[in-house]
Amino acid sequence: METNNETVVQNNTETAPVENKQVEQANQAAPDTTPQAPVVPEKYDFKLDEGSLLDAAYVEQFSQFAKEKKLTQDQAQEFLQREAQALNSFVQKQQQEFEKQQSQWVEQIKTDPEIGGEKFNQSIELAHRALKEFASDNFLKELETTGYGNHPELVRVFAKIGNLIKEDKMISPNASGGTRSLEEIFYGKN
Repeated sequence: METNNETVVQNNTETAPVENKQVEQANQAAPDTTPQAPVVPEKYDFKLDEGSLLDAAYVEQFSQFAKEKKLTQDQAQEFLQREAQALNSFVQKQQQEFEKQQSQWVEQIKTDPEIGGEKFNQSIELAHRALKEFASDNFLKELETTGYGNHPELVRVFAKIGNLIKEDKMISPNASGGTRSLEEIFYGKN
């Protein structure tokens, strides 16, 4: 039995150098798959889509964050692109909500018992008259920009002001319907 073990051992030692040579050749032929540290650029070169709402200050701040997190150029670009898309989506939803709110305000004005219905056009005219008389250009611009010019309470207030300043009518004490001469006005009928 001992001879069998010796034979087995001898056979293993004879094949071992051949196997080691094959492993060495395979290691030399295979590319180096040792994980390498990610390449963090000295300065990131970000490209944003046209119409992106991210400003230069934010991009610079994000660049510092990416450098701290050791992100590669591609990783940082992907993160920044996602943030830009999220911001644009948020702003678009906010704009849609505000446009919906403005439409609701106009409907409230049209159905309001005090300034809407048959009085709608007159109320709008009176409100415009008051704004024209008292509002500065900056105030008008802000009403237009913010959309608050359509707010029912603002229209109500300015319509009331417009009603107070509308052109006065001459009311004579003897409004009997006829015209009177100057003598009648100064001296009466006698």
